[in-house]
Amino acid sequence: MRYAADNRIVQAVYQFTTGSTRYLFYGLVVLAVGIGLYFPVRDLYTAYRTGDILERQLEVRNDYNEVLEDKVSRLLSTEGIEDIARENLGLVMPGERVVTVTGVEADESSSGDSLTASEVENAELAVVDDAPWYIKVLDAIFFYRGVEGQVVSSAGEAESEEAASGASSEGETQAEEPSSEE
Repeated sequence: MRYAADNRIVQAVYQFTTGSTRYLFYGLVVLAVGIGLYFPVRDLYTAYRTGDILERQLEVRNDYNEVLEDKVSRLLSTEGIEDIARENLGLVMPGERVVTVTGVEADESSSGDSLTASEVENAELAVVDDAPWYIKVLDAIFFYRGVEGQVVSSAGEAESEEAASGASSEGETQAEEPSSEE
């Protein structure tokens, strides 16, 4: 019967792992473990970073929506309608007089807090760049490029709608074929 010590392959592996090349073996093991862990950790980081960016973008959008809702509710009130009629149309209520004051700068405090949709969009895009240095280092390590180009895939209604629209377009082409033969 042959023993493991008699086998040349076993002796070579033993010599490689315990001899003068053992540090090379340790390095290869660490490299293999590192490569094995890199991709799952990268996926985890990408999910975390994307969620953080989308959460902050949602916060910017919600703030903008609140400003718009306040503006709409103010404009739909009786006082708001009267103010707009006075400012834009020059209308006055019975018993009021129109007085025009010149030389005084316009009050821009009311228009200063309202943002345009493009400014809000720019603020949403700036969320990606507005990160601490260590997040930028991790972005470089994990090759994170932001939320552009990422596609949300789900098994929800979107796929069933696409399947239904695909089936209806196939049905339309099938319905057109017999009519074209006539």
